[in-house]
Amino acid sequence: MSPSSIERFPYLVDTLDQLDLPTKTAFSEHLQPGEVVRRIIVAPPKEMFGIPRKWRQQLDVQPALSRITSWVLVLTEQRLLVATISRSDIEPPVVSIPMAKLMWVEVGIILLFGWFECAWVSQDRVQRIRVFFNTVGEAYFQQLRALLCRTLIEQDGLTAISGDRNLVELDSLSYKFINMISNRMLLPDEHIERLVYQPKIWKQYLLVFKRLRAPAMVVILSNYHLLVGHEDPSQQDTTYGWITRYCPRRRVRRVTLEKTPLEISMNITVGLDGIEETFPVLFPTEIEPSLAEWTIS
Repeated sequence: MSPSSIERFPYLVDTLDQLDLPTKTAFSEHLQPGEVVRRIIVAPPKEMFGIPRKWRQQLDVQPALSRITSWVLVLTEQRLLVATISRSDIEPPVVSIPMAKLMWVEVGIILLFGWFECAWVSQDRVQRIRVFFNTVGEAYFQQLRALLCRTLIEQDGLTAISGDRNLVELDSLSYKFINMISNRMLLPDEHIERLVYQPKIWKQYLLVFKRLRAPAMVVILSNYHLLVGHEDPSQQDTTYGWITRYCPRRRVRRVTLEKTPLEISMNITVGLDGIEETFPVLFPTEIEPSLAEWTIS
């Protein structure tokens, strides 16, 4: 790595020549002749000690591993390449993610701890990779996410809708949700078609105690995506974090509702090449009327 690799914060480099020789060699072996590199991001090892256990579980990584692992992401016109580096003296493994095979992208921010995750179809199943970073460098990963989304929008032949973006749908939400949705989740030309919000869902036990069943959350169907944004799912009454999953519109296969006496599960199914994945979003039963138009088949 360059000398700045000893720093804690993500940074950009201009060319592969600025990487250490094993990493440069690993990427060079994966790049096709004439494949143009658009962006290179280095995420140094992330110190995880000191973060509460419940957040470490959400981040899904062992503290010791995160201290010695760094990542380098290389974006080209066709794909995203990710090298996971645990030793500086050997060639790191490189994962190739064709943008045409992306299922969804997720960006999570909890105080100074962030992650960038991709899911894509390969070898007849859904593959995933998660990169951790210090959120001082969050802008680099938000820009990367926007570039990936723009490429998929172009590949899918989706078009912008001129005029009103229907941001009036945000008027009844808290300032935090308005800010996160308008300034982070949505692209500048993204139009809201449907929006449903749910407050935190608590589960009562032993009469006087409660635990968090689901965080405050918003689901948005736009002209480009189905987006799910929510606060961190810790068991404390805190609102530090924000997590967004971006599902390209053409990847959404079904949205179904499953009702129980206590809650409603919105089951979102995304798919590509015959491979599907479903994840649930929980809502309290009292907002059932707001979900009436959300079934997609």
